[in-house]
Order: sequence, then C-alpha cells, then structure tokens
Amino acid sequence: MDTRNNANGFTLIELMIGMVVSMMIIAAIFASHRAQTRANLTQQMITEMHQNARAAMFSMERDIRSAGYDPTGNTNAAIILADDDQMDFMIDRNGDGDFTTTNPPPNNLDPNERIAYSLTMDGNLGRSTWGAAPQTVAENIEVLDFVYLDEDGNPIGPVPLDADKIALIRSVQITLIAKSGKNVPVLMMKHTDNKTYTNQQGDALLDNANDNFRRIGLTGNVKCRNFGL
Repeated sequence: MDTRNNANGFTLIELMIGMVVSMMIIAAIFASHRAQTRANLTQQMITEMHQNARAAMFSMERDIRSAGYDPTGNTNAAIILADDDQMDFMIDRNGDGDFTTTNPPPNNLDPNERIAYSLTMDGNLGRSTWGAAPQTVAENIEVLDFVYLDEDGNPIGPVPLDADKIALIRSVQITLIAKSGKNVPVLMMKHTDNKTYTNQQGDALLDNANDNFRRIGLTGNVKCRNFGL
C-alpha cells in the first residue's frame, strides 16, 4: 500500500507572523507586570509615609500635652525652649517632686522628664532626653513647625520666645511635612510635587519643591493642660 504524508509545514511568513504575535503578547504581559509593580511600590511608600507622619504627630502630641506636669508644685516644670522648629520642656512624670539631674545622663528614677523635639541632620524627627543625642521617632520628616498660642488662641511671637512669653503659652499648633523616602525609586510612578504646604496660620512652610517625592502635611492642636491653672 502506498502511504504518503500530506501534512504541510509552516511557511516563513507564517512563522514570522507567529513570532510577532508572540512578542506582542510577551510585551503586553511585561508592561502589565511593570505597571502593577510600579503601582504597588508607590502605594507601599505612600503608606509608609502616612504611618511615619502619624507616628511623629502622636508622639509629639502625647508629650507636649503633659508639658509642665508638676503635681507637687516643687519642680517648676516648664517649657524651656519654644522655637518654630524646636521645643524643649519638662514633665515630672512620676510625681516625686524633683528632677534628679538636669545634665545627661539622668539616673533611672527620672530618665524621661526632660524632652526636646527637633529635626535631625539626616531628615528625621528626633526626640532627645536630658540633652542627649536625639533618637529617631519617625523618618523622612522634612519640615517641623510649632506655633504657640495664648489663652485667647492668638499666636505668640516672635520666636524663640523669651521667658515672659513662654509663660503665656496655653496650646501649641504642630505642623509637619513628611516625604516618601530619601530617594525616589526608578519604578515609582511618576509624579511632580509643586504644592505649597502651610501651617494653620497660613504661613508657607514648603513652596513648590518641584521634585518627584510624594508628601503629606499633618497638623495638630495640643492643649497644654498644665499651664494657666
């Protein structure tokens, strides 16, 4: 019996068309994966930025609210420095009627009763005790701003406040601006920040940075409940 193979092979044109279609499919898959990666990375960095900013604000509000706490009336706990980007104050946390030292390092009885907040040289929010080196509370905080208000809600100035004006402080407005890291990853979604960030008084704190960082501005009002009693 005579058997023959009648199957035809692919022509060169058909092979080329198949290759082009395959390359288009691969390119589409790669583009989709790249876009998803960029979106995920961007969202991750934005989430971290929000968490950092809120952690910074929570820490400052908690401590500043207790500034001047002096249940025995023997320590003269007060605000020591009130500047627009730095605040230093004392709290008799354990109510023992004394601060065992005013020079670092404090002993273990009153280790956390003098606190200062400021920005560090590497762009983080620093919290120091008794003049020691600041410990990082939150990373990538670009701007820190304090506004001090009297009992009528009027700003007190100019800063840094002298002792007489410090005695008028009844509340503090805090504004901070956090950014999405110390650099912008290549795969982060493109963005240009040309926004103006202000404090609650309308003062411009950062104007048209014109870069590719994401930023968030947070503000808070803290009543200094131990002053003006």
